[in-house]
Amino acid sequence: MVGRVAREGKIARRLKLLSAALAVLVGLAAVSLSATWLAEAGSSSARDRFDFSGDWRLARGPGDLTSATAFDYTSLLAESRDRMQLVRAPSRRGTLSLELTVRQGDYDHNGTSERCELAANGVVYRPGDEFWVALSIYLPPTFPLPRPGSWALIHQFYGETGGEQTGSPPIALEVTPGGEFALTVRGGAKESSGSPAPEEATHPVARVTRAQWHDFLLHVRLAKDATGLVEVWHRLAGTRFSAASSVRASGVNVLTVGGVDQDVYPETGYYRSTDPRPATLYTNGLWIRSNRQAAEAFWPRAR
Repeated sequence: MVGRVAREGKIARRLKLLSAALAVLVGLAAVSLSATWLAEAGSSSARDRFDFSGDWRLARGPGDLTSATAFDYTSLLAESRDRMQLVRAPSRRGTLSLELTVRQGDYDHNGTSERCELAANGVVYRPGDEFWVALSIYLPPTFPLPRPGSWALIHQFYGETGGEQTGSPPIALEVTPGGEFALTVRGGAKESSGSPAPEEATHPVARVTRAQWHDFLLHVRLAKDATGLVEVWHRLAGTRFSAASSVRASGVNVLTVGGVDQDVYPETGYYRSTDPRPATLYTNGLWIRSNRQAAEAFWPRAR
C-alpha cells in the first residue's frame, strides 16, 4: 500500500512538472508569434492606436478572401466571395495580392452606385489626429475608366458617428473619367449626409497608367480649421518618391453632420457610380502608421 502511494505521488509530481513545462512552451510560442506579428507590421515597439495593417498576412495561399484573412479589415463589402480573390500575380509586396471585381448592380445603393470594398469600421481617426497612409494599386490593361460625368473611388476615409454619417467622404482617392488619379477633400458643417459639403476641392495626383503598380503615400492631419492637411506622394513601382508631394491640400477636412463631428475609418477597393462594364483592379493592401518611416516600411526596400 505504501509503495503504491509512493508511486502515485511520483506520477503526480511528474504530471505537475510536465504541465509547468507545457505552460512555459505555450508562453514562448505566444511571445514568438507576437514578435513575428510586430516584425511583419513594421514595428519594433508596442502597437499604437494609429496602426492599421490591412494586408492579408494571415492568408496561407490563393483563394477567397475571408473575414479572418482580411485582418485588419473587419467588413467585406462584396456581392459574392468570388469578387474578392487572393492571387499570386501581379504582386507588389509579399506573395499575395487582392483581386477586386465590380459588376453592374454589385452591392448597389439605390441603383446609383456599386462597390467591392474592404472596411475597418472599428479603426477610428478623430479631429486632431495625424497619421501616414501607404497603399498600392494595379489597374490591368482591360480596366475601364469611369464614363464622363461619373465617379470612382479606390480609397476613402468614411465616417459614421453619433447616428450621423458623412455621405460623400471627407478624404478620397479617385480615378477620374479624364484618366487621372485625384484626391478629393471635403469639410465643414452640413445639415445631413445628403447635403453638399461647404468646402470641397479635387486635386490631380498623377496620370492613370495600366499594367503598372502605383504607390501612394498620404500624410493626413484631421482638423476643423485651416490647420487641416492632406499631402499625397505618388510613384510607379521601381521609382522613388519625389521630395515634394504631388498634392498639398490645406484647410478643413472634417465633416460635421447634424452638429456631430464625424470620425473616419479606412475603406479600400473600388466604389463607383453604376456602370454596365465590369472592372477589375488589384491591391497589395494598406498600412496606416503614426510616422512616415513606419508607413514606408509597407514597401520592400529598393536594392
